[in-house]
Amino acid sequence: MRVWSLLAVTVAVFAVAGACGPSDREVCIDMQTAYCQRLAECSPFTLAVTWGDEKTCAARRMEDCRRDLDVDDTDTTQSSVEDCARALRAATCEDLFGVRQLPERCAPRGDRDDGEPCSTSAQCLGGRCQIDVAGTCGRCVSLGAAGAPCASADDCAAGHGCTRGLCAPLGRAGAPCDATNRCGLGLACAGGVCAAPLALGAECSLVDSGCDALRGHVCADAKCVARTIVPAGAGCAALPDGGLGTCGAGGRCELREGATTVCEAPAADGAACDDVRGPRCLSPAICVDGRCRLARNELSCD
Repeated sequence: MRVWSLLAVTVAVFAVAGACGPSDREVCIDMQTAYCQRLAECSPFTLAVTWGDEKTCAARRMEDCRRDLDVDDTDTTQSSVEDCARALRAATCEDLFGVRQLPERCAPRGDRDDGEPCSTSAQCLGGRCQIDVAGTCGRCVSLGAAGAPCASADDCAAGHGCTRGLCAPLGRAGAPCDATNRCGLGLACAGGVCAAPLALGAECSLVDSGCDALRGHVCADAKCVARTIVPAGAGCAALPDGGLGTCGAGGRCELREGATTVCEAPAADGAACDDVRGPRCLSPAICVDGRCRLARNELSCD
C-alpha cells in the first residue's frame, strides 16, 4: 500500500510540473537563441561586434523578451514568443538582416496609442516605444511608412530604411534601385538593380558603397575593405598595418591622449558608466545616474 501511495504522489508531482509548462525565461532563451544563431549564420561580423558570441547575445536579449512578457497592455505571450522562435529559424537572411523584415509574430503590437507612456515597443499599437536616452520610459509612436520623416531606420516600418531623412523600402535582390531607392544590407546597386555585393578590393563609392555590410566590409579610399575586430585594450580605428579596426563584444572605440584610440569594454550591470566619457553599458542595460541598469527592473512607466 505504501508503495502505491508513493507512486501516486510521484505521478501527481510530475503531472503538476508538466501542467506548469516552461518558464518565461525558458521560452525567451529559446527565442533569442534562435535569433542569435541566425545572426551568426547571416552576419557573424555583427554578432562579434555587438555581443562577442551567441551565448552572450541570447542572454542579453533575453532581458528584453522577459520585460515584454512582464508589462501591461501587450499582446506578447509565451505562445507568441514560441511562434517567433520557429519563424526565426525558417526566415531567410535577406528577410531578417538584409531588408529588416522580421516575421510578424516577432513584433506583436500592444494596446497603447501614440503619445501614451511605455517602457517597451510591445505595448504600442503603432509599433514603437520612443525612449529618451536618459531614461527607461518613453512614449508610443507609429513606425513610419514610405515617405515618413526619419532620423534612423528604427523610425521606419519593417522592410524600410531611412534614406535622406525619409523612410523608404529596402530593395531585395533583383529589385530596381537608385540614389533614393536603396538596396538591403548585403546587396549592391549595380546597373539600377539590387545585386550581389562588391568583392573585397573592388572600387566603391562612399555614397552607396555596395560593399558587403553584413560581413563588415566598408568603402575606404574608394575600395571595399574588411574591418578587423579588435579586443578591449587594443588600438582601434586606424590600425598599424593600415587596416580599419572595430571593437568587439560591445566595446567602444574611445579617443585617448595623444590622439590614440583604444577599445574600451562595456561596463557590467550595476557598475559605473558614462555615455560621454565611457565606459558605456552593454545593451539592454542603460546608464542611469551613473550606473548600468536593466530597464526590466523599472517596469512602471504609467
